[in-house]
Amino acid sequence: MQPKELIRDAARRARKNQPDKSSVSKRITERLLSMPEFRRADHVMWYVDIRDEVRTTAPLMESLETRAEALIPVCDGDQLRVFRLSNPSELAPGAFGILEPRPDLRADASRFVDSHHPDLIVVPGVAFDTRGGRIGYGRGFYDRFFATIDPSAILVGLAFECQIWDQVPVEEHDIPIDWLITEERMIQCQRSLGVRASSEDC
Repeated sequence: MQPKELIRDAARRARKNQPDKSSVSKRITERLLSMPEFRRADHVMWYVDIRDEVRTTAPLMESLETRAEALIPVCDGDQLRVFRLSNPSELAPGAFGILEPRPDLRADASRFVDSHHPDLIVVPGVAFDTRGGRIGYGRGFYDRFFATIDPSAILVGLAFECQIWDQVPVEEHDIPIDWLITEERMIQCQRSLGVRASSEDC
């Protein structure tokens, strides 16, 4: 198996070269929106896309029209916190032009909820495998966050097909995702099937 850094670099290059990111992203997010698990979820946590990630901003904004709230992650030090978003106007360009809650709202403790609150979490990543393994950006935000969520929360990774590897390295403490959605496939991963991959399998 290739080292994690080599996979991360190759997947980032492949994702950057992915043509028609907006239209392909729409195909991916339409699959997400069609999932019975998504339709049943009361509290969905989205990510706000940056750079070459699968685009989520449009369906996130649309979800605010049908749901009372949408949850999004906010970095606080080396942790992720869960912010309740109720209106698109609450987002503004922050560091590097990335949309995030306005500073006045981030200062309001009542806008944040416990990490057990989401029952479905839309997960970004750089590379994935079909067992549910995931490689992020190397800073561990989501790995630390996953250790605090309700174990019943459903983790759904979104990726372009070019980001899928046969296997990515995982460690014993890594929490795999339940579902992986690309423009071509909806894959039920081993965690969702009740099978936990060990580091010896990798």
